[in-house]
Amino acid sequence: MPLFDSDYLKWYNDEITRYRNIEWRIAGYSIGGSWGSVLYAGGKPVWFNPFMCKLAIFVAGFVLCLLAAELHVHDRLNEYRAKREKLEAGDPAHRNAKGSLWGGDYRDRLYLGAFLRFPALVGIFAVYTIANF
Repeated sequence: MPLFDSDYLKWYNDEITRYRNIEWRIAGYSIGGSWGSVLYAGGKPVWFNPFMCKLAIFVAGFVLCLLAAELHVHDRLNEYRAKREKLEAGDPAHRNAKGSLWGGDYRDRLYLGAFLRFPALVGIFAVYTIANF
């Protein structure tokens, strides 16, 4: 059964929607995990409690992994956007299109910056709060 352009367009749109939803979930996980650990820490001194020190290190690693996942998801999102744009332009080589991480218009760059900056700041604040510097 041959695939038509309408099939590709539906698939690209579905993948764009899926990756956009994943992008929001990752931001929510990083914010929720960071704030949850801050609430758990609740002002207990880290330097005299090895568990709290390990918790601060875990939260920092957790946020770094989620930021790496955010970069990957945004890269895939831009790849499917580039494929959709080439398909809509009538390019038969739309399946080989590659998107760039910082590609797109200013709004896309602004969203990526916010998706990276806000969870990173919350994670830094969480580690700082847990460590009680």
